[in-house]
Amino acid sequence: MKKNITRNENYCIYEERKVMNKLVFTLIVFFVYILPAQTQNTLKGNIHQDESGEGLFLTTIRVLTKDSAFVNGGITDDNGFFEVKDIKSGKYILAVSNIG
Repeated sequence: MKKNITRNENYCIYEERKVMNKLVFTLIVFFVYILPAQTQNTLKGNIHQDESGEGLFLTTIRVLTKDSAFVNGGITDDNGFFEVKDIKSGKYILAVSNIG
C-alpha cells in the first residue's frame, strides 16, 4: 500500500535537504580552506657570529627537503633575524650562507 505524502511532509523533506546541503558545504570549506591553512608553519630565528654574537645581516636562509629540493627561503635583516613563512610540518634541511 502506497502512502500519500502531504504538503507538510513534503516541506519537511525539503528543509532536511537544505540543512544537509549547508552541512556538506560547511565541511567542504573546512577541509579545503581552513584545515590546510592550519598546517602551515613559520620558521623564525637569528643568525649570529660565534665570536662576537653580533647578528649577520643579508645572510641567505634556504629551507630544503631531505632530497635538497627548495621549499622556501629568505634573508636576514640588519640584526640577523629571519622569518620564513608557509612551511608545512615535516623534517627539513636549513641551509645558511653568507658572503664575506
